[in-house]
Amino acid sequence: MNDGIRTHDRLDHNQELYQLSYVHHGTDPRARVVSIAKAMRLTHGPTSPGVLQSGNRSGMLRSTTVREGGQVKPSLAPGIEHELRFVVPDTKTVPQLYPESTEFAEMPEVFATGFMVGFVEWACIQAIAPHLDEGELSLGVHVDLSHDAATPVGMEVVARVRLEAVEGRSLTFAVEADDAHERICAGSHRRFVVDRARFDAGVARKLA
Repeated sequence: MNDGIRTHDRLDHNQELYQLSYVHHGTDPRARVVSIAKAMRLTHGPTSPGVLQSGNRSGMLRSTTVREGGQVKPSLAPGIEHELRFVVPDTKTVPQLYPESTEFAEMPEVFATGFMVGFVEWACIQAIAPHLDEGELSLGVHVDLSHDAATPVGMEVVARVRLEAVEGRSLTFAVEADDAHERICAGSHRRFVVDRARFDAGVARKLA
């Protein structure tokens, strides 16, 4: 660890560089800082209990091939928004995050931070799915999210994400989430578009 920053899984042999960074404090001098221009404050309506809904509000769908030089489709552009709703089950609570951990087992049965992060990633994955070519996928490489309030089992949560910046294959989202009573999460998330076959080949080389 150097100045609070640990970086691993850097597959430099891939054209689609995948770098997974955990930033504890400070700023990686190799990274360009992408600022989130504004907070997202959108309204939403009620959903019946037990119903999972999602909606992509982008109007920029068009078919095109992958650009040369590591570029993405022109339709994968800032402004894409998406909303995902989910009713929290008992399998997504803090004690279920690591069943092997006695420490987690003693924690309250509320929506776990780890599962909340996955929920936000899920919304981002859905947001850009129509804009990826066959064989491409996006991988989460950075999260900067607050967890502002506890959500009990059985309550609906809704994530709203907006693609704010596209730099090559790097995508930065502004995100927030609410439950039926209040905001539970806000921040930013970064994903990287990769070729699945090349990524899998790189992972396989680590096991060889």
